[in-house]
Amino acid sequence: METETILLISDESEPEDSTTNRRRAEEQDPLEGKRNLRKKKPKIDNDRKDQMPTTSDKKDDENQEPAKIDPIEYETDTRYEILTTLEGACFQSRFPYDKMTTYEIVAFPEFTKKTTIEQRRIYLGIRNRILKMWLENVKQQLTYDFVVKNIEKPFDIDPVLIKRIFTFLERYGYINYGIFTKLEEIKEKRREKIIVIGAGISGLIAAQKLQSFGFEVIVLEARDRVGGRVATFRKSNYIADLGAMVVTGIYGNPITILAKQLDLELKKIKAQCPLFGSNGKLISKSKDEIMELEFNKILECTSYLSHVLDFNYADNTPISLGQAIEWIIKLQEKKIKMKKINYLKNIKEIQQEVISNEQAIADINSDILVLKDNLMQILDHQKVADDEENRLRLEFKKREIIRDLTKKRKEKNDKKKRNQELDAKLKELDEPPSDVYLSSEDRAILDWHLANLEFANATPLQNLSLKHWDQDDDFEFIGHHTTGEYTL
Repeated sequence: METETILLISDESEPEDSTTNRRRAEEQDPLEGKRNLRKKKPKIDNDRKDQMPTTSDKKDDENQEPAKIDPIEYETDTRYEILTTLEGACFQSRFPYDKMTTYEIVAFPEFTKKTTIEQRRIYLGIRNRILKMWLENVKQQLTYDFVVKNIEKPFDIDPVLIKRIFTFLERYGYINYGIFTKLEEIKEKRREKIIVIGAGISGLIAAQKLQSFGFEVIVLEARDRVGGRVATFRKSNYIADLGAMVVTGIYGNPITILAKQLDLELKKIKAQCPLFGSNGKLISKSKDEIMELEFNKILECTSYLSHVLDFNYADNTPISLGQAIEWIIKLQEKKIKMKKINYLKNIKEIQQEVISNEQAIADINSDILVLKDNLMQILDHQKVADDEENRLRLEFKKREIIRDLTKKRKEKNDKKKRNQELDAKLKELDEPPSDVYLSSEDRAILDWHLANLEFANATPLQNLSLKHWDQDDDFEFIGHHTTGEYTL
């Protein structure tokens, strides 16, 4: 009988980016996780496990009633941040504590809304306890016999159901994965041969899992080493990681389990990450914070372009994140130039008005002098006037001149008052707006953030889709960003 060969192509994505269930991050301390492979703005509080959200499957949440299950317990802390209470075990395994996922409903169709709450409680109780047993000792294979022997009442009433749930969890890699001691030999050898292309962490884990199911597995790798993006350069006593080196989120992350199995201590990455300029000098904290804020604003603008304005194509070609960022920077530069032009126009208009007012004041002063001379002449003529008609004519002329003088003086005072207001405006404009949106130093700092974003996505920004580049954000692991003493 011919053997059947199955071909698998492994995804050599970085281990810290792998995830299987939807999870939204909560708000984090602004300094927590700063610059840790940051892809977006959402951050979480890594120091409050008691506030950690329970994962849930969005598709079936609306169709299920929560089963009444055991009271929630919380552990204070563990070395590897593995939560081994019942709810913690579910969270660490990317399961909702009190609901079935879509995959489970497909595998166990009898446990739907037609069943009673008590029946679903039994199912969830068995599943949650199996996960807990596995996480309590991830260095050793969890066997069906051990589960049946140790599961408490009333969850031990149906050994067949326990076997089905155990097999489901093992088949989909929720238990008995990673590097652990085997307690049972493979009971059945399969006839199929499987070729896994790529010896990155995904390929190696897939091959190991398939082998544990009895398949004959061959791993093909083009390079002269294994590990894929998990690569360490060694020379003499010096070590440098060239690829995946950070575990971005420890809660629900299988890498956390792998670290415990290998006795690797995961160390929390410090929030402080000073930046140094090209001159070797430390960039000031204020400048650093301003540029980080500007970087996040630019990302918000790209999101607005894509998701609000639906601007995702140009000339029938998808727009990349890198293109959008550069366009936004150019638009900001244009905005700064327009602001500077408007500033100069404003100053010019004010200065022209000041000059016009000063000229008007000079003309008014000349008019006032003429009126004063005329008034003095009228007063002199009044003294020698010999008839009533002449005196009345001179009196009328005098009052007319006084009226004109009063009007001119008011006009002069108004011009002076206006010039004082204009002088105040000019003083307010003593500090002109910047000539550029980003100085050379600013651009260098922004480029660091853009490079960090490229590092987080493992590709240049020009290769990232504006619309879809952050589509996995809802699937990210939460918790500390950590690293080990050695690469995994």
